[in-house]
Amino acid sequence: MKIGAARMLRAYNGAMKLFGWAVLASLAGCMTSGSGDDYPVLGVGGGGGGGSSNGSGSGSGSGTVMYKACLLLDTRVLTGCAPTGAGGMMVTLGSASAVTMDDGTFSIDTSTGMGSNFVVTSTNTVTSVLPFGYGSSFGIPVIKTADYTDMQNTMGALPVAGQGAIMVAVFVSGGTPYVGATATTTPAGIYEVFYDGVNPTTWNTGSGGTGTYGTIWAPGIATGPSVMTVYDVGMTTGNGPSGIAVMDGAITFAPVMK
Repeated sequence: MKIGAARMLRAYNGAMKLFGWAVLASLAGCMTSGSGDDYPVLGVGGGGGGGSSNGSGSGSGSGTVMYKACLLLDTRVLTGCAPTGAGGMMVTLGSASAVTMDDGTFSIDTSTGMGSNFVVTSTNTVTSVLPFGYGSSFGIPVIKTADYTDMQNTMGALPVAGQGAIMVAVFVSGGTPYVGATATTTPAGIYEVFYDGVNPTTWNTGSGGTGTYGTIWAPGIATGPSVMTVYDVGMTTGNGPSGIAVMDGAITFAPVMK
């Protein structure tokens, strides 16, 4: 159901308090039926788990919290982080800013984060966007520019000015990737929606949906608020992030629970 931005923000905040979340997107969206505890803890290596949770530890100042930017080892695995090499990235959240340590962790003032996005930039990575409410459990996936360029070239999804992409990790309860999910976006992108395939650069299309890693990539979407609807295997149930901000040349990430 579509509602105005202000009403959406109030509705989202009220719902997320029940699950221990914060807020979705700078344009205020609403998300899935699962709780934040159902999402995998961002770890080091090929999958979720094995690492400390994101956003759970407080920093030295009031409203300052520790989060993690996850430099992906495999573009299909949005919870698989390189243990090192993620230092020096700039992170903004509202009017606050921070710089990542070598493992991707950073402390940032969250007092201006309500209704905002984490935005992560560096000289050799694609700009990453993550709605503030997800940072405590999902982390902020970051893809190297070279790896993303390989994806774009292989799949023929070349960058276009004024457009960005959405990447979503689909999980079932307990954090297991959901196989067979399909998705649509509103507005539709100029390219097909892609699903994780046999390697990090070769993605699948069509009704088969997500593969082993449960990852969806929708490039070529016009900047502005966007909706992604994720369907189960039987195409009977659709849910997903609404009102998320697509930014020029950036990738906006989100988790979805099925």
